Amino acid sequence: MEFFARLGKLITAAAAVIGIVFGLFNSILSDMAPPVEDRQTVLGVVSLLCLIVLLAISLVMPRAATRKLQIAVGLFALTAAVGVAVIFLVHRNNVATYIYTYPPSELPGVNQVRLIAGDLHEMGKKRAEGQLLAYAVQRNGGPDVVNDNQLLWTQQSRLAAERKLILGYEMLVGAITTLLFALGALALNRFRQKSAS
Repeated sequence: MEFFARLGKLITAAAAVIGIVFGLFNSILSDMAPPVEDRQTVLGVVSLLCLIVLLAISLVMPRAATRKLQIAVGLFALTAAVGVAVIFLVHRNNVATYIYTYPPSELPGVNQVRLIAGDLHEMGKKRAEGQLLAYAVQRNGGPDVVNDNQLLWTQQSRLAAERKLILGYEMLVGAITTLLFALGALALNRFRQKSAS
């Protein structure tokens, strides 16, 4: 019976972690999501897979954590925090490089969409010289014309940028999920230790 009670608490904690991750990526981290149709599916699947692995690990951990185990979990959480920071910085750089809003406008009420660009080829660099990317796209006929005629970047380059953005997003979601779970496990062990004494 104790196993099922522990499992229930872990599943409740896992659901809370998934809720927090969804909340983060639908609010303050929403700009980190690539503008692809299945970004919510990616968010859910990656979070769920991370939590399944972390739940399996926590089920085989001893109920009463030793000092060495607490230190190991703390070091793991610290490593996860550094990993989140590094992945965030790399992914944010990729988002700034490959995502642009179209049409370019400073006017209020203009409906802009986020789109993915590729690496500019030589002619694209000449066509976009001295302009923000959205203005270069507008000047060359708009996103459909630019993508279909490969005026600024090749289709392969745009698809490679999309894959890079999706992979960075997946890694960021997984790292944040892992960090939250590790911090939760650390806090839970600390709470148990205080209530036992």
